[in-house]
Amino acid sequence: MFSSFFSRFVIQQNQYLLANGVTLDSEETKARLGIGFDKALERLGEKALVHGVAWGYWNLDHIEVIEAVKDSLSGAVALLDERTSEPAVLVQFWQINGNRPLYVRLFEVGGVTEYCKAEENLEIIQQTRAYVQHTRTDALGTEIVGESNYSRLPVIPLWASEERRSELTNAIKSKIDLYDRILSDFGDNLDRACDVYWVLNNFGGTTSDIAETLAAIEQIKAVANISDGTGSSSTAEPHTIEVPYAARQAALEILQKQLYSDYMALSMDEITGGSLTNVAIETATLNLNLKADRYEWQCFSFVQKVLRLLGVNTEEIK
Repeated sequence: MFSSFFSRFVIQQNQYLLANGVTLDSEETKARLGIGFDKALERLGEKALVHGVAWGYWNLDHIEVIEAVKDSLSGAVALLDERTSEPAVLVQFWQINGNRPLYVRLFEVGGVTEYCKAEENLEIIQQTRAYVQHTRTDALGTEIVGESNYSRLPVIPLWASEERRSELTNAIKSKIDLYDRILSDFGDNLDRACDVYWVLNNFGGTTSDIAETLAAIEQIKAVANISDGTGSSSTAEPHTIEVPYAARQAALEILQKQLYSDYMALSMDEITGGSLTNVAIETATLNLNLKADRYEWQCFSFVQKVLRLLGVNTEEIK
């Protein structure tokens, strides 16, 4: 059995901060971020919290979401500048499965190049092109009349935290694993147990008969006893199995409470189980507020860097 603690924690933290979008000092400035920027930022935020970082590629007039490496088939890896720790190069790769062609995009300050690996060789399928292309369209078609690049790499990281790591820390992961193990073990015990099983006293069968009975015990739910020492005739006694419950339930409740505490997430039990006053709600959401405030540093920095790429310098980001 698998629980969904981490997914719920990530969604709660991300939506608590970003559900209402980004507010800037003017509508004109907000419009420069392109259509769908708020939703793209929400997607970036979720992926960043899971993997530690997600990448926003400013593709001329909108943000394109690039996910960090999540498996051997897709993701993106950055080469950081040693002095500034900012990304100098980003390599994005993807393929449908291991038997299909591998596609690669290489983002550099001077432009983006696309590759494809179908057999053994990695071939260029699109030569390096500038990020901004100026075109002219007439009756004969569209012609590129000029190209330009940004002052910096137009691929901007959104980090999950100052530590630049996933929110699935060892402290969280170990407790989730233990919770799942206890719950799975409890489920296995319930599956093996039955409401009634039978004990056969003074069973007159041979050793071979008993072996066959034991082999089929999962189907017949019976235990054979050759002799109970009384010399009486064979009898069958019904018995029940009680699966240990209290200790497991206590352990699960402790782990659940500790998980919410460690992640600084909001448990609705803290609100619905008590008084619904403003003070009670503010107290219950205190840790989540602190968590979201710290996460806001990263989102603020991301939006500010996108705006700088567009020539806008501002601190008025909410």
